[in-house]
Amino acid sequence: RIELTDTPDLILEKIKKSVTDFTSEVTYDLENRPGVSNLIEIHMALTDLSIDEIVEDSFLRAEDTGAYKLKLAEIIIEKLSPIRNEVLKYQKEPGYLLRVLDTG
Repeated sequence: RIELTDTPDLILEKIKKSVTDFTSEVTYDLENRPGVSNLIEIHMALTDLSIDEIVEDSFLRAEDTGAYKLKLAEIIIEKLSPIRNEVLKYQKEPGYLLRVLDTG
């Protein structure tokens, strides 16, 4: 599980440790390869790419699941970092949110 406040290093560690099977090719098969399929769905949710585009890109790059996990971790970090930074800012200054609520 990736939290919005996870550091980039922690996100990378979690993705690298995510459970996948022993097949090195990146393919989408929800029934037989749920781990890799879940990663592809996360990738799809964070980009404008379809499942087929993600799988084809990995095939053309000759990426194995290890390399794919690293690429996906970079995408997740890039997408979540601005959110993480805002959350941390608000945690450091809790009065800010109260002021926003007061002023509207």
